[in-house]
Amino acid sequence: WVELIQRIQKGTIKSLPVTNTVVNVAHPDFAKIRDLVQAAIHPQPTPTTSPSTTPSPTKTTTPGSTTTTPPNDGLTTLAASC
Repeated sequence: WVELIQRIQKGTIKSLPVTNTVVNVAHPDFAKIRDLVQAAIHPQPTPTTSPSTTPSPTKTTTPGSTTTTPPNDGLTTLAASC
């Protein structure tokens, strides 16, 4: 029991709400749900960037163009939810 308690105390808890904003609850896509869970359990490491001397490309938009934002998967830490 002591080992289990120590592991829990060192860990973090994440919340992954499976709601109608994430999947179709009437006809759930179980493969997508499994992928969401795996991504929450094993997140992809973010690449570290090193300072460079070359300028970054600038983002230009033309009138009438739209940009899309990635969907919010609802994944939050427990502390952020409370």
